[in-house]
Amino acid sequence: MERKYTKEELNLISEISKVEAYISTKEAVQIALNHAKMPQPYPKYEVDFDYEKTFDLECPLEARYQVNFTLNYRTYCYTIKATTGEILDSNIDHTYKGSFFKDGVSYLKYADENNFTSDLGMKIRSHTYEKLKTPLLKATDGNINLESYKIHGEESIVNTEKDLSFLNLESNKPYIFVSTHSFCEDINTVLAIMDRNAYLLFGSTDQLEHAKEVYGLWAMGMVYVNRIDPWSRNNSLLKMARAIKNGTSVIICIEGGYNNTENRLLEEFFNGPFILQQMTNASIVPIASFREYRSPNIYVTADKPKNYLKMPKEEAKAELRDTLATMMFDMWLHHGGCLVRRMLPWDYYQKFMEERKSEYVKSHWTHDVWDEELTRYYNPLKPRPEDVWATFDNVKITKENKDVMTPILVRRKNDLRHDFKKYMKETWNK
Repeated sequence: MERKYTKEELNLISEISKVEAYISTKEAVQIALNHAKMPQPYPKYEVDFDYEKTFDLECPLEARYQVNFTLNYRTYCYTIKATTGEILDSNIDHTYKGSFFKDGVSYLKYADENNFTSDLGMKIRSHTYEKLKTPLLKATDGNINLESYKIHGEESIVNTEKDLSFLNLESNKPYIFVSTHSFCEDINTVLAIMDRNAYLLFGSTDQLEHAKEVYGLWAMGMVYVNRIDPWSRNNSLLKMARAIKNGTSVIICIEGGYNNTENRLLEEFFNGPFILQQMTNASIVPIASFREYRSPNIYVTADKPKNYLKMPKEEAKAELRDTLATMMFDMWLHHGGCLVRRMLPWDYYQKFMEERKSEYVKSHWTHDVWDEELTRYYNPLKPRPEDVWATFDNVKITKENKDVMTPILVRRKNDLRHDFKKYMKETWNK
């Protein structure tokens, strides 16, 4: 039988609740975000938070927060104990899958591994991709030169058909094609040299929603991933695994986005291809492409299939990085122009950022999307120089350390002037 509280008891419970220590609403939201593995800070326009604190009279000191936030029609729901921050209950409600006829290609934002494509769709694309390559080549702003790996120069160009037949890949076997990513046309280039249909892992939400060119990529086969959404990243692996098990290859830009550095051959790799190989046993085929700024020529090369199933993940990443970095360096060496230091402008990096921005301007952008587009894999075991310099941001200047810290902070201030994400946020629509 439910207990009836007297007025005096209710007053006592109310008084106890006032003095009891509770975590804040902000802390409750942070606990929910951390549990959902959402990166911080999360773009506010993507997430809608709703929270409240409720009391259970049977357990007056166990007030609870209900924290809900929505992303791409998925609602994350958390019940959190207000006194300790303990998660009492959590679930994800995914009730809307979308459709091509209602949402266009944007339906891919909502579709899981069972709904992003059909078996019939994969079969049709396996027979039509060759015909779609012709308009793709015409739309590519540059002359594609496909070369045999480790043999560069005009004499090494494979053929005018521009496909990977020189690798002698098995015709009925799906592969995980892993590509570098540093300029606007490299996606078109990789698709154009394919000797088979391959679904592209595509991670630009703004273009998915607004760029008509994306329909061409969709027609050839596409797996959408929201790079800052943990659910979407995990689900994209399931989508690609389904395609591979169906006999269809996939293409992954392993760096996530463009390499916007002036002297790194490659950015840090994401783990997806190695996890996918463990899931499917499909071999990894490395592809590297190079185009010098304002050059009419695009160079691309590929190496034989790789199997890393018996290697630890970090060892596999290191070996694949060495392969792709060597391919990139060889193309830099044979096809890159020479720079004379004394001919460089005083603030060279500002000019470099302008050149990198020009690659993004070629595509269709409607919003400030750079939190997503400039997402990179961060390896805490391999901090970059800029990460090391950032550790000085919280150091206080005192009489004792000013002689040492002043030149460091001057260097840090100069680095912040060349923050590419900040630069893009401030100038992308100018």
